[in-house]
Order: sequence, then structure tokens, then C-alpha cells
Amino acid sequence: MIADERKHPRGSPSSPPDASPIDPSIDPVVEAYKRSVDRTLLIENLAPSVEDRLLKLQRFLRFLDGVRGSVDRLSPGGVAPGTQPAADSR
Repeated sequence: MIADERKHPRGSPSSPPDASPIDPSIDPVVEAYKRSVDRTLLIENLAPSVEDRLLKLQRFLRFLDGVRGSVDRLSPGGVAPGTQPAADSR
């Protein structure tokens, strides 16, 4: 054992005392996000096949079109009460 390792067994002298040796395969940003992300939902949503996920997306988009159509029918000029008309992107 080198004298420096006895003084700092977990890394370099500048490392925090509880730091473990750096593993290049671990991204610290990803690890920070993992603490606040419910990975069970990600796994659940990735379980269906790609085709099933695309069909689900199509159903959602049809639903969204229906909601937009309802707003158009309920309000004069297609603008929901209390909102501003969307700027034309053309």
C-alpha cells in the first residue's frame, strides 16, 4: 500500500471522504435523475411492442383531435372562452 492510499483510501486527496473511485461507465447526471424518476412507469410503458405503442399514440391523437373539435364547436370563432387565439404560424 502506498503512503498516499493510506491517507486517502477512497480516492485522491481532493475527493470528498465518502466518494468512491470514479467509474467511467456511470454518468453522475443520469444517476442524479434516477433518484427522482419512477422507473417502474418507464418499464411498464416499454413492455408493449413498438406497434402497440404506436397504436396507443394514434388513439391519443384521435382523442386530442376530438377535444380540439369540441372546443371549436363550443366557442364562437374556435377560441375557447377566456383564451387568446393562437398565432398563425404561416
